[in-house]
Amino acid sequence: MKIFNVTHFSCLLILTMTIFFTSSIGAQRIDATQKMRPRKQINSKLSTPEQKKQIPLYKYFPALCAKLPHVTLTQLPTPIERLSKLEKIIGTKNIFIKRDDLTSLLFGGNKTRKLEFLLGDALNNDARTILTRGFAGSNHAATTALHAQQLGLQSILCFLDQEPTAYLRRNLLLDLHTQSQFRIYNTPAQLDADLVAIGREHIEECGLSPYYIPSGGSNEVGVIGYINAALELKEQITQGLLPEPDLIYVALGSGGTVAGLLVGLKLAGLKSKIVAIRVDAQSEPDYFLKKIITLCTQATEYLTNLDPSFPQVSIAPDDFVINNNFLGDGYAIISEPGAEAVKLLQEQEKIMIDGTYVGKAFAALLHDLATQPIKDKVILFWNTFFSGDLKNITDQVDYHALPDRLHGYFECSLQPLDQGI
Repeated sequence: MKIFNVTHFSCLLILTMTIFFTSSIGAQRIDATQKMRPRKQINSKLSTPEQKKQIPLYKYFPALCAKLPHVTLTQLPTPIERLSKLEKIIGTKNIFIKRDDLTSLLFGGNKTRKLEFLLGDALNNDARTILTRGFAGSNHAATTALHAQQLGLQSILCFLDQEPTAYLRRNLLLDLHTQSQFRIYNTPAQLDADLVAIGREHIEECGLSPYYIPSGGSNEVGVIGYINAALELKEQITQGLLPEPDLIYVALGSGGTVAGLLVGLKLAGLKSKIVAIRVDAQSEPDYFLKKIITLCTQATEYLTNLDPSFPQVSIAPDDFVINNNFLGDGYAIISEPGAEAVKLLQEQEKIMIDGTYVGKAFAALLHDLATQPIKDKVILFWNTFFSGDLKNITDQVDYHALPDRLHGYFECSLQPLDQGI
């Protein structure tokens, strides 16, 4: 990745933000203090060759060890559990859950897998500040800010408004704890335009720009986290922890998790079909289909450039299913089926999920089990949410220290269907 000057940075952002999911700004250094910090000190945080040998992706493609940066943020592999109590209630068998809510004690969920490669790339390129975006309650933003702080990196968080939820409040307090910079916008277009200004400001101040991570960590680098996750699943199948799934249900937000799983499943020789449950609204009918396939292509090309022996994986529209029926009234608006799914999984299996992402995906699985001939299938549900409350951190910060515009999230009523997760 290159260090861009003002013209390159501005042109690249203007081009890529028109097709948001194709953006990859690259790794940049950010402030003058970095020039005084030895490169060796930063690189010492990257995973060592010995650590990489334990990671499935590097086992499959050892040539990547020397070329693909990685920083260890997770405790992997995440467990596979059988939902035996739900099986009895539903009258089926072979329903498993992949516990990616347990990827990290600091802040888990699916974003942490992506950040192992994104923040590894940032450190490898001497980054000092991370610039990212999302809705106000973004799990991605909170995950990024917390893990970046642990690595000695600062964060700039660019937010759009969303409906209030309990986890939104938690995440904003976590963001505040990390001493991140906040920027809040009325529209995506305003946010896009300011990304250019932020980059220009930093370049003018110190000749360096932030390391940009798109929403959800979903670009060619972030996708690698879930290519690795699919290879991890293959190892767990080989170990006899579950049969090869016929279907894998997973929430579809920014698309990186689904894209990585699709590529990784093909690399692993698994025939499991992905059922992606859409939780974000887009007006263009084929937006998510195009986005996922593009992310798959970009990630494959990226890895092939690093290791010419990496296979040219091709993903077709019939390799996965996008379920559009459980979005409800929109992003972060908790639906009745989603709320019921959250309650059921908590009561029966003691697993906490949220109403924005995973609850809607689990509601889709429950619906399909009741209405489609899939009860004899081996089904894996991929839990991508982090349910920890982190009160040891959030109780130590006061929301009044947030920008005034964010105070309303703490002073209004939550949605009636919000279960405090």
